[in-house]
Order: sequence, then structure tokens, then C-alpha cells
Amino acid sequence: MEKEVAIKAADLAVESIGIKEDEKDNTGPMIKKDLACVGLKEGFAWCAGFLKYMYIKASKDRKSTRLN
Repeated sequence: MEKEVAIKAADLAVESIGIKEDEKDNTGPMIKKDLACVGLKEGFAWCAGFLKYMYIKASKDRKSTRLN
């Protein structure tokens, strides 16, 4: 179960390749979502938030697939 979520999170991360920050560092729509997962606003380093967001999304996707 956990392995499936980790693989899905990695797949989602690969799909995110090419998403860039806005002109200012650590800002942009996707970065805003990433940072919100760890309780921060735009402007902070977003790497940990990105990982957490991928795992949350992977877990939700897995649950919704399992229910169908």
C-alpha cells in the first residue's frame, strides 16, 4: 500500500517537470499549493512542501480509484 503511494507520488512529481516559479523566487500557483501543505505562504523555499503535496495528492488519487 505505502509503496503504491510512493510510486504514484514519484509519477506525479515527474509530471510536474517544467513547472516553474514566477519571475520572483518561490512564487507561483503550484508553489502556492506546495507551501500551503506545510502551512507556509509564497516566498519560502518550497521543496519540502512539493514532496508533501505529491504524497497527499497520490494518497487521494489512490483512495478515489479504490472507491470506483
